Amino acid sequence: MSKELANYNYCLEVIELKKNIELAFLTLGERLKEIRDRGLYENSWDSFGDYLQEIKMSESVASRLISVYTKMVLEYQLPSELIANAGGWSNAYEIIRVSSTKEEATKWLEDSAERLPRDTKIMLREAKTGISQDSCDHDWVQIRFCTKCNAKEKIYDQEQN
Repeated sequence: MSKELANYNYCLEVIELKKNIELAFLTLGERLKEIRDRGLYENSWDSFGDYLQEIKMSESVASRLISVYTKMVLEYQLPSELIANAGGWSNAYEIIRVSSTKEEATKWLEDSAERLPRDTKIMLREAKTGISQDSCDHDWVQIRFCTKCNAKEKIYDQEQN
C-alpha cells in the first residue's frame, strides 16, 4: 500500500470516529434518561446529581443530552445520522430550542450538515435573538483572565457597579 493511500485511509478512519462520537451522544442521552427516569442510580448513589458527579458530568450537560434524545429521537423520530451530522450535540440542543416542529428541526439539521459549525452557531444565535449579527450594534462585555491560573471574570464599567 502506498503512503498516500495509507494517509487517505487514516483520514477516513478519523471521519468515521468523529461520526461515531456524534452518534454516541444520542446513546448517552438515552442512557442518562433511563438512569434518571427509572432511578437506576438509587442503590449506589443518593441522587441522580451524585451519580453525575461520579461520571464527572454537570447536570446542565446531562439535561441537554436528555433533551436532544427526548425531542429529536423519541418525539420527532428523526434518524440518528441526521442528528449526528448537525455539527455536535450542542448544535442539536440549540436546534431544538429554535424549532417548534419536526419539520423545522429537520430543516435546521439538514442545513447544519452543509455548513461549518461556526456558521450554524451564528445562524442559531440570530434565530434565537431575532437580531442579525451583521447589523447588530454590539453591546460588548469585556472579560479579563489571569495569565497564571486562567481564571476569568467580566469587567464592568464603573457606572454599572
